[in-house]
Amino acid sequence: MIPTAAVTVEDAMLMSRLEKSGHILRVRFEMTGDTNRLADGTLGTATSHNIMAEITGSELPHEVIVLGGHVDSWDVGQGALDDGTGFVAAWEAVRMLHAMKLRARRTIRVVGWTNEENGGAGSKAYNASVPADEKTVLAIESDGGTNAVKGITLFAPENVRSHILSIADLLTSMGTDTVLNATSAGSTGADIAPLVAHGAAGAGLIVDTPKSRYFWVHHTNADTFDKVDASDMRKSVATLATYAFCVADEPPATPTVNGTDTMPK
Repeated sequence: MIPTAAVTVEDAMLMSRLEKSGHILRVRFEMTGDTNRLADGTLGTATSHNIMAEITGSELPHEVIVLGGHVDSWDVGQGALDDGTGFVAAWEAVRMLHAMKLRARRTIRVVGWTNEENGGAGSKAYNASVPADEKTVLAIESDGGTNAVKGITLFAPENVRSHILSIADLLTSMGTDTVLNATSAGSTGADIAPLVAHGAAGAGLIVDTPKSRYFWVHHTNADTFDKVDASDMRKSVATLATYAFCVADEPPATPTVNGTDTMPK
């Protein structure tokens, strides 16, 4: 096992400035990781749980739109942006639809995956639990913060993409109507990757990274609730709710991924 450590963006920038100004840098790391590991190199396992809730579809309950984020976080900070707001935005989107008594034709399910940060056991367990007669039509993950949200990245066949673009037009007034092509099945999100690999269309909420300052605090003590922008959080909720409900409530003939569709390469 090779010891691994990372420095914050602030510290990296400081070292860069010092080096450019001619200083000779000497860095001392003090690492406090647990060395009492099992023979396989792990610290052992513990029981954890995914969190799930759904609004069952009125006509096509076995066709499901999944949205969510992960409920675990790094061992520093509060995990506010990674991924507290991501999961809460998805949960709030479904809660809001329920409060408005909006029941779509298809099932809308929110999932809070556990163990995303160091193994992905939550997403693997969820994928393994999906019944054989259930079809995941669209899976949406929010795991990049909710500040400065601008839209989604999408991995889907062209016929499905065209349909998603028509829904994006509803979000123009909020400025969250961007739809980018995902580069691979796994690039829309780590937790929905197993679902996308099994044929579901995949989407990931995306933000304007420089403006969101997500990587200023990512996996550091600075990832705390005071970094959350309330206005952008509301936009994230609305964006997730719009995609989830519009896809879930379309008539059965609406283009969705099936065995004959060609997914992007």
